Amino acid sequence: MVVGVAVGLLAAACGATGDRTAASSDTSRDVSPDGGVVADATAAEIPDLSDAADRAVVVATAACGSADPTDGSGIALGPERVLTAAHVVASGGPIELTDDDATVAGVLVAYDPARDLAIVRPAEPFQGIPPPPLSGDLDVDDTGIVVGAARSGDVPAVVELVTVIEMDDVRATTRSRRRGYRIDANTGPGDSGAGLYDDDGRLIGLLFAVSSADDDRSWVTASSEIDAFLDDPSTVGTFACDPDRSRVAPAADGTQPAG
Repeated sequence: MVVGVAVGLLAAACGATGDRTAASSDTSRDVSPDGGVVADATAAEIPDLSDAADRAVVVATAACGSADPTDGSGIALGPERVLTAAHVVASGGPIELTDDDATVAGVLVAYDPARDLAIVRPAEPFQGIPPPPLSGDLDVDDTGIVVGAARSGDVPAVVELVTVIEMDDVRATTRSRRRGYRIDANTGPGDSGAGLYDDDGRLIGLLFAVSSADDDRSWVTASSEIDAFLDDPSTVGTFACDPDRSRVAPAADGTQPAG
């Protein structure tokens, strides 16, 4: 079944204020049934997601050229890798990563503007990060939790749509397609890069946008896209702020931006 949608989106990160549009989508499952979505989970129904909470990281960048600084969220995949949305770091200079214990500098080491995904390596490994969770899938009307969003914390979510999302990439130069979810969750600016987990604590995807037309509608990149990104050597390199373009760019000489 093919479903067309035209929804105004805001990249869910401070400093990223331009509209991003999902022009059309091919759904791999049907739209949410008539009668609306399942009610939000109550506090009593929220499972123990302490491992997921331990992975929550705040990702902050300084300004790059004329671009504003940004604040977003991230997921520690282990002591030396933090997954975030590419638009959180795309227009930033030096990066800082903050978990419950410390704030450390970060280095951008993998970057995919089409999937809107990036990996930042902390200058000092995070301690006590559990092994990466198993990825999984959700269906329409399934419930989950957005964990560790920098602005909103832990937020109950309900899947409204499982789809292929077509939209401008981070550079706004081409359009790209990726699998993902439309969810009913009260998130907002600064939450891009937070993880969506199922009730068993498995990582389902990464939040990347909220709807400008509906405060409770957000968009998530699927875990299958995250897996493909992590397995793609073309996204790996050394990146630095290019002040003339006000965004990150490959650093051919391997140097990093000055602090």
